[in-house]
Amino acid sequence: MNASLLFLFSATLLLTGCPGKEDDTGDTDTGDTDTGDTDSGDTDSGDTDSGVDVVAFYVTDPNDPELGPVAGVTVAVDTTDGDRLEAVSGADGMVSFEFDPEEFAGAIGHADGRSFTCFTRDSLVDYLRVGEVPWVWSWPLVTWVTAAATSSYPVSGALLNKVDDANMTLVTTSIGGMWNDVGTSYELDVAGGQDFSLVALEWTADADWGDDRVIEEVFHGWVLQEQPAISGPTTVDLDFASPTVPATITGSIAAPDDAVLAEQGAMYVEVWGDNFAFVGGSHSTSPGADGASYDFALEYVELSGLTPTTYVSVWGPDGSSSTAAIEGGMPSNGAQDLDMLAPPRRAAPTGSGPFAWSEPILWSAPVEGQLARYADDFGQIGLVFVGPDEDSYALPPLPSTSTTLGSGSIQATLSGCTSDDEDPQCERSADGDPFSVNSPFAM
Repeated sequence: MNASLLFLFSATLLLTGCPGKEDDTGDTDTGDTDTGDTDSGDTDSGDTDSGVDVVAFYVTDPNDPELGPVAGVTVAVDTTDGDRLEAVSGADGMVSFEFDPEEFAGAIGHADGRSFTCFTRDSLVDYLRVGEVPWVWSWPLVTWVTAAATSSYPVSGALLNKVDDANMTLVTTSIGGMWNDVGTSYELDVAGGQDFSLVALEWTADADWGDDRVIEEVFHGWVLQEQPAISGPTTVDLDFASPTVPATITGSIAAPDDAVLAEQGAMYVEVWGDNFAFVGGSHSTSPGADGASYDFALEYVELSGLTPTTYVSVWGPDGSSSTAAIEGGMPSNGAQDLDMLAPPRRAAPTGSGPFAWSEPILWSAPVEGQLARYADDFGQIGLVFVGPDEDSYALPPLPSTSTTLGSGSIQATLSGCTSDDEDPQCERSADGDPFSVNSPFAM
């Protein structure tokens, strides 16, 4: 599986705006507020007139289709004068603070056993405006969350007439499930109640995959088999004696404008249908003669009713990478430029670490969409959002209620997105070289 294809399930912090100033207009200027104690009280001369507004965070779980609230998450806000304010999300998921938004320096949210999320001032400055209700998304991992339980059954069978039984065989289905191993038989779980297609590829891996910047894999044969819905364990043999003839594409793709990836990296292309049906990939990639592109040869098969997405990835020897997604299609024959992003390059700290939690991270240049991704041995557990003009960041202290968090690694990540009002899509991303960071609780 392409290491850049990450799925983030988690608790999310959403900045919901600064409604305080709205109280200076409308009902607060008429009716009861014009008589009695409110004439000399806070409504006319209090917090809203002295620059104090309400900044609210909503803590939710994006796994929930309804974006329901998550209670018990502590959010800490740091101000430019050095104060730290803390509050815990209630049953409604809301955390509110009263202060002048001009003094906002950053925020971090965390609860033991959950992810953390950080926002710098510059990452939210466009949203800290009176009367607006923006939605600022992040997806830090809390834990791997499985989908709702469905009835699934084992599908297994013989792999007949392979070129060599020692070759790898990748088997996927149009409705989920994957098996990738050597041998003369396979087994995977498939959801019941719906028709599906089985896709199988017999292949041989490149022994020194990418080390010489050339990836040469052998695709021996494809098999497609339609299968009616199942309601119990099912046997389906796959016979390579009559393989499916794949379509082919050959061409070149411009490398990212980055010396490491263009001059030292390797490229790989994968084509996936819905539900992780593997339907194509590059069996050959190599650096182009111009030193600024990669040549490729690609095979793919078409599945009725499935929309393919192609992922083109360039990997550097330092762990950096860049990926471009072609939504709903494949690259074209011939030369093309997918406008792949150059990864952010770290100026400090140098080396691979581990470094202290609060060690400042310095990038060589500020870049829009930049975020730092923190991971422990169990997966991604935190995201840090910085602004498009920021080139440095130091992880802030966790909230005072936090007592556990693993040590892990950090990569700076860029995302290039196209969006409309209904369906924002991030089609490009790039990761800098990773380095290790100690947990603030490490001894």
